[in-house]
Amino acid sequence: MKKDKKGMSAVITTLVLIGIALVLGGFVWYAVKGVLETQKQELESSADCLNIVMKIQSASCSSAGDSCTISVQRLSGGINDAVNANVTVSQGANAYKGSSGGFSVFTTKAVTISGATGLIAGTATVTLIPSLSGGKMCVPADEETVEVA
Repeated sequence: MKKDKKGMSAVITTLVLIGIALVLGGFVWYAVKGVLETQKQELESSADCLNIVMKIQSASCSSAGDSCTISVQRLSGGINDAVNANVTVSQGANAYKGSSGGFSVFTTKAVTISGATGLIAGTATVTLIPSLSGGKMCVPADEETVEVA
């Protein structure tokens, strides 16, 4: 009886191919898992902003006093009670920012922006952006045009 040692048996070849496929599958899973974990964290933090409804109740700006007072109300939504109101007053290339924190549902507060030295008579845009206590900014909730006296 003569032994043929020229090639591998079919069983060993199959086992080697399965081993290679498992190793390659592990590398792909490792790469995909990192991307999925990052996307999951982004979605979870974005979910905190869902349904937060805030409105600008009134806004007034004075070029003589270099200030603006914006009344903001939180109407509903969100799973986080510690919601902040970030307000920007824009006029041309100038933008002035102010904020107020601790908005619970159905709370109305005034946000005062002082030092708005570039305001001139005319119109300005007031933008309201809620943020969470950890500093995560949500999407803009409201925007109004205000007359600067």
